[in-house]
Amino acid sequence: MFAQYTPGTYKGSAYGRSDKEHNGLVEVEVTVSADKIDDIKVVTYNQSVDHKKYGTPVNEAKTKNPAQILEKQKLDADVVTDATMATTAIELAVAKALQQAVAKKYTPGTYKGSAMGRKIKNMMVKLKLK
Repeated sequence: MFAQYTPGTYKGSAYGRSDKEHNGLVEVEVTVSADKIDDIKVVTYNQSVDHKKYGTPVNEAKTKNPAQILEKQKLDADVVTDATMATTAIELAVAKALQQAVAKKYTPGTYKGSAMGRKIKNMMVKLKLK
């Protein structure tokens, strides 16, 4: 089995909700070992954390979503109600960091492969990387 990640710390960023007070930027640092995500730090969080109605859930997303990604070891965090854009921005920023950490890099192109299934024979699989 090969390593899933190249160990190290990687940065990723994405934009959540922006308004006149916040540009929406979310930046993370993701630390990985060869086979797992070890840590996620939210280093920039320009979200509406002081908003009267949405501030509490937006703050909750900042800690809850990285913790869920670490626990599940995949980008499958539950969306925090009333903080959908912040949740999505965190997940996308982590995804961008993990993309840099992937140990096996692929050259863009079209690839073909085949597999034998139990009921489906000679199923053709195509993967196109951009």
